[in-house]
Amino acid sequence: MTPNEQKTFAGQLADSLRSAIRSGQFPPGSKLPGERKLSAYYGICRATVVAALEKLEKENLIKKIPARGNFVQDAAVTPRILLVWPGEEWGKADTPENTFAFFAFYRGMLHEAAKNSTEISTICVPQKISGKALERYVTQIDAFDSIVFPQSQLGELLPRHFLGRKTLIERASFFSPPVSPERKYVSMLTPDYMLAFNQLAGRMLRSGRTELTILTPCGSEWFTERAKMLAKAMKTAGVSARQIGCPPGKFEKAIPSLRGKTIFFNHTRSLGLFYHFCMLAGLLPGRDMTLITMCSGETLSTLIPPPPYIKIPNYEIGRRAFQIAWKRSAPQIIAVPPDFVEVPNAVTAI
Repeated sequence: MTPNEQKTFAGQLADSLRSAIRSGQFPPGSKLPGERKLSAYYGICRATVVAALEKLEKENLIKKIPARGNFVQDAAVTPRILLVWPGEEWGKADTPENTFAFFAFYRGMLHEAAKNSTEISTICVPQKISGKALERYVTQIDAFDSIVFPQSQLGELLPRHFLGRKTLIERASFFSPPVSPERKYVSMLTPDYMLAFNQLAGRMLRSGRTELTILTPCGSEWFTERAKMLAKAMKTAGVSARQIGCPPGKFEKAIPSLRGKTIFFNHTRSLGLFYHFCMLAGLLPGRDMTLITMCSGETLSTLIPPPPYIKIPNYEIGRRAFQIAWKRSAPQIIAVPPDFVEVPNAVTAI
């Protein structure tokens, strides 16, 4: 039997046992048939049976007790859920935008927790920790069954200590394929950016716009990757996309050339500064140019007129995170489509 076949048979056996457990055929606290019996009954090797049982144990459906066997976990046991806040102080993040986003995420978790009459614990963990300080945080976090990371940097830093033993959930800004085998043990919650970008391309075509300028003031890899994703969606839809890297120090010179353009502004933090230089140039976003951005929405409250924007659904992502943590589900990728928000008092909307 090849490794691929063994993996397939192990998955099929895990599915069969999982269905039997959830249907009540094996009630909480009951003992599963032994590995030899399962091997003989299904006509598969014992290594495949062991692989299937290990999968169910990682999902917290069963518990292996040495010298006794495998027992179905008590479904009535309330999982202990921890939200790991990225930073040294609760309620503060590296930027106001991220603070708003994390609070929306937390409110979504609280909504689901209230429905299940339970609570969520929280802990603040600095993003740059190591050595004994990291060990202390790991010891505290290890007391919980499900661990939620609302920022990917923490998701990269801590999960290696809990792989295979805890339910790990990470909020990611957009989905990139796991770069290491360990990532398959982490449930990834992400807005489906490609779906949002495809919808935006369709809106532009329906409004008769066939060109988009992607203005990226920040040179980090994250924003560069998002610009590439947007350009790919536009190209697929037949919209011409031009990418411009323009740091804030060059806004004054670049803005006059943007008159009449449809612009996706790819860095919310410097959007206020962009408005400022537009005003100095005698231009108004929404009147002299069509401006679109992507954010959680809160940072646009001071902009007049506020631009249409793609809203990241952090509240809904938080709800999904709790559902995975509560059920102690198997690792998975869940994409939550963002919304395109047309601000009512915007001068021009796509």
